[in-house]
Amino acid sequence: MSELIPLSSKTLGTQTIPTVNARELHEFLGVKTQFNHWITRRIAVYGFLQDVDFCEAKNDHVINQQHTTGTGDTIEYYVSVPMAKELAMVERTAKGKEARQYFLECERRAQQSVMSFSSLHSLVAQVVQAMPAMAQAMQLTTTAVQSLSAQVQTQNIELTKLEQRVEQVEAAQDHTPGYMTIMGYARLRKFRLSLAEARQYGQELRTKARELKITLGKVPDERWGTVNSYPLDLLEELFAPILEVRELMKERE
Repeated sequence: MSELIPLSSKTLGTQTIPTVNARELHEFLGVKTQFNHWITRRIAVYGFLQDVDFCEAKNDHVINQQHTTGTGDTIEYYVSVPMAKELAMVERTAKGKEARQYFLECERRAQQSVMSFSSLHSLVAQVVQAMPAMAQAMQLTTTAVQSLSAQVQTQNIELTKLEQRVEQVEAAQDHTPGYMTIMGYARLRKFRLSLAEARQYGQELRTKARELKITLGKVPDERWGTVNSYPLDLLEELFAPILEVRELMKERE
């Protein structure tokens, strides 16, 4: 939208609003009547109110001083956009229609700006209102994460200690010659097993022993009471793949 007539902010009463210089509007409309007669007549006929619809301002920089205060100062009239729209409409000319459409568009854009600002203000207000709750939630989350991290760290330490204690089960054979516990065999062959892995291998060995009808041995253990011991040939068969991989890795090194 091109600017037909400039708008400027002026204070009417207690509000600062966009206004139009009535002299510039008069010139744009091409009114033949002298400006001071035209504006004062329009104000009187249509009941426009000072500091509501328009305001007056002294301007001693205007060359064509058509209306003065008697002291040589020209009086300028700054009218609100609704008043400017009505002044344009009552002229009943093409220029008046063009000016009216221009002021209608100015009002529409101003309303959009107000709505956008209102929406933004509402959004900002919502965010500000939610900030304490968000901060509290973040603090609770941080505390929960720190607590969980500490618990995991403690559990890892305990698990490591437990695995170390399991590894300390004597690698000695059972009273029955040729038998050994899984952890004892691992220590003998110098490879590490976790407690979970030892349990899994133990289940496999127990299944195999039942199939072969082999009796398992028992070794005293201070935590579990007793742990199973297995024939060395079953242990060798079960862990052969692990030992082969370890040997291959050594050769590549």
